[in-house]
Amino acid sequence: MEKPNIIEHIHHGVNYTLFDGKWVPSSARCVLLGQHARGTGALEVLHMSKGKLTSVTSVSKPSGFKCGTFGASPLEERSLATGCFDGSLFIWDLERLEVPLYHAKGHTEIVNCIDGCGGLKGSGAPEIVTGSRDGSVKVWDPRQPDEPVVDISPEEGQPKRDCWAVAFGNTAPFRTCHKRPESRGGGEESESVFDRDVFVTCGGNGSVNLWKYHYPKARQVKDEETGEMLGVAGTMRLINNSVISTQPINSFDWHTDMRGLSLTTSFDQTARVCLITNLNLV
Repeated sequence: MEKPNIIEHIHHGVNYTLFDGKWVPSSARCVLLGQHARGTGALEVLHMSKGKLTSVTSVSKPSGFKCGTFGASPLEERSLATGCFDGSLFIWDLERLEVPLYHAKGHTEIVNCIDGCGGLKGSGAPEIVTGSRDGSVKVWDPRQPDEPVVDISPEEGQPKRDCWAVAFGNTAPFRTCHKRPESRGGGEESESVFDRDVFVTCGGNGSVNLWKYHYPKARQVKDEETGEMLGVAGTMRLINNSVISTQPINSFDWHTDMRGLSLTTSFDQTARVCLITNLNLV
């Protein structure tokens, strides 16, 4: 059986450091987020056509952009929530980028990660979760200004651990990943919107790695000593991988309408549109 291939379709260089890239839902447009050398934020909207990305709108803001999500926005609005280097949370209308729709000074340090639900993702009220270098995780309701609806912060005197990943499920509860101060980490993980058992990880060596999760034969086994039922982890199989950059890949986003179409950004100041073929055969 022919295995999926990872093919670079478009190679697009920019003049700022990239930190995140997202497809604008149900469109041929994408958004790139980053930081200029002078420390200001770069937000650029591009259109994909005839094998290239063409800039539609580009703006500079006072603080660099670290991450973004469309998860809390309904499809008809497609507003972008962003986390910034100065700890701020913004929501933007991509047609009018001069003034944000929403702003909150969410954290005392950089917002490392962001996710949303209640719009294009999940159900219920629109909510945004952010994780920061200040060790806190906060959930925001855009209808409620200034203050988070949930604030999970370290107690006074406790060590502050970088939060590197947050994610909502389809029914709103969120997951977090904190990094201990002495550990080292990096890369990106993204689950396919067409098959939750297929996902991609991105490495510090510039690689894109395609994986398949296999469920165990039994989800639970009885502990022989205690008699308690214990969960059984499945296994992961590497389907294919490809080194597409000389620098770490720091973001990966699947297109929600076109199977196998993806957008990556990396520290070589390049956005790449990749095609992952034969996913229906995995």
